[in-house]
Amino acid sequence: MKSSVATSVRFIVLLLAVSTLPSCNNSGTPQVPAIPPVGNWVQTNGPYGGVDALSLIGSRLFDGSSNIVFFSDNNGVSWSSTTTGPNIGAGVFASSGSRIYAGTGGQGMFYSDNNGASWKSANRGLGNLFVTALVGTIPYVYAGAGDGFYVMTSDTGGPRWTNSSSGMVNRFVTCLAVDGSTILAGTEGGVFRSTNGGSSWSAANAGLTNYNIRCIAVSGSDFYVGTQGAGVFHSADDGSNWSSVNNGWSSTHDGMTNATVSSLFLNGTNLFAGASGELYHSTDKGANWISSGKGLPPTNITAFALNGATLFAGTSTNGVWQEPMP
Repeated sequence: MKSSVATSVRFIVLLLAVSTLPSCNNSGTPQVPAIPPVGNWVQTNGPYGGVDALSLIGSRLFDGSSNIVFFSDNNGVSWSSTTTGPNIGAGVFASSGSRIYAGTGGQGMFYSDNNGASWKSANRGLGNLFVTALVGTIPYVYAGAGDGFYVMTSDTGGPRWTNSSSGMVNRFVTCLAVDGSTILAGTEGGVFRSTNGGSSWSAANAGLTNYNIRCIAVSGSDFYVGTQGAGVFHSADDGSNWSSVNNGWSSTHDGMTNATVSSLFLNGTNLFAGASGELYHSTDKGANWISSGKGLPPTNITAFALNGATLFAGTSTNGVWQEPMP
């Protein structure tokens, strides 16, 4: 009798132990249970539809969509649209001094001297009207376009753009970031670096396993790039060397190793990534990631902006969302 009881106990213990193991798919690969996402996202009161760009300039939050610019002066509670000037579909924003610039996907560049109330065309010198990236400094504004890197200067005729892409093997610039005198340009053919204001460029791809760069974030000499199909990479030396930082969870349970990253946002040690239709958050600069899109609909995150303690996220189909900064 005792032997029978002992055998039953051992069987139950073994059954419990087996039930805690990851299940396997037909190929024998362990399937790790998904961890529910965290977050507290709620939708703002417009604008709705696809968002191409978000940017906080001064105290005004700008939203770029397919054919109009919206702005909010009360942290997303209400939104207004530009009432004068051309309808522009802004994909990127930047400012230099009191002037605001908006780059578009086909209409080139626009600027506003009245905080976005109206816009004027600023295409002198642009060889390609598909503007993909903007960074504002004083006195320069840098732009990325379908044919390379541009530097803006002003004269009596207004803004003038000069293509300065010497050394760029691939000139389809997708994103830009600046650290002092160092400029990094992400392209569809890797990362290029300039240390002389864009006068010349050299490849900076050591450690990258995917050269299709979609977005970039910077804090000091720490740069992060998001790729088309290989997740996020980090450089701590202005782009000289890169390493993968993709530990975490996704719907395929392989972290972000194979993710397409459409947007990145860095604030202190907090790093956010819009990747393959999900939102990820790292509290340790990319060492580890968790899914952080609770409340969001299934959609791509196209842009981020921070206003005080509120983080905003623009989506490809469902407008602007917000949550308290974790």
